[in-house]
Amino acid sequence: MTGLVVNGEGKPRVPRKVRREMRAALHNLGQGKSLKEGETVQRLLGYAAYIYMTDADLGKKFLAALGQH
Repeated sequence: MTGLVVNGEGKPRVPRKVRREMRAALHNLGQGKSLKEGETVQRLLGYAAYIYMTDADLGKKFLAALGQH
């Protein structure tokens, strides 16, 4: 699940599914909902750092949102 997408002209990037799941988890946290089973804030921080490695702007946004929780 954590392999990078390398096809096309662009630079390597995190799969769309991972980015969408992160966005959904952050939205749910913001709404006061619980995380999915087996998911922790620490795990989300790891995914945010992983996203930061390939897309610094989006990674910073996710890390900042998790810093508030």
